[in-house]
Amino acid sequence: MVFVCRRTVLFVLSVFMVSLSVKAIRRYLVAGILFAVVGRIVLISVNNNLYEISAYALMPFCLDCLFLGVLLAYYKLYKNETITSVFKKYPINILLVLFIIVQIVLQRFGWPLFNNAIGRLFASITGVVLIGYSVLVGYKGWFQKVLENKFISYLGKISYGLYLLHAFVQVFYEKYLINNPVKLSLANLNLPIISNRYLIDFVFLFIITVAVAHISYQYFEKSFLKYKSKFV
Repeated sequence: MVFVCRRTVLFVLSVFMVSLSVKAIRRYLVAGILFAVVGRIVLISVNNNLYEISAYALMPFCLDCLFLGVLLAYYKLYKNETITSVFKKYPINILLVLFIIVQIVLQRFGWPLFNNAIGRLFASITGVVLIGYSVLVGYKGWFQKVLENKFISYLGKISYGLYLLHAFVQVFYEKYLINNPVKLSLANLNLPIISNRYLIDFVFLFIITVAVAHISYQYFEKSFLKYKSKFV
């Protein structure tokens, strides 16, 4: 039910955002980000056990993850020169590394407020910087080769399906495939890394999710993407 409710809220938000003016969109995006972060901090300050509810079940407290990506798209579309100059002017890669180190240190010391309220925002900012730099400036060297790999590029194409369907795949796997013969055989080998049950589950979930997202993209999403030009 929570999964369905969050998708419903996303749909309503999308319709609402389309009806706004360009200037108003940015104000609502910033307001949504602040509301989500402050809301999580308040809830967790009252009761630390509310993390699961605030971070996953209640859509308004997850808006920072969504709206940061939308804000990047907004600047790319309407303020391209401004946002590009920012990424070119400042040592984004160095700042990003320092940012990630700070996250690791804070998580290592187990600061509850960071882990349960601010960590989600930090992770979202990291993703936005990585994607923003790739789109606006472009990486060089080995990292560019990794990002331009055909398989990685295809994962980008089916990313909506990966996001939308992974929860269903996880439920199905845990109910019907959690003790499949291949997993049990590998686990019983008692080999380092290879027999790690968490790693085996991850590989199975990844392969199944990619397969399902591929089918969704090829036989469902492509049909709707043909109409994209009519709405942009």
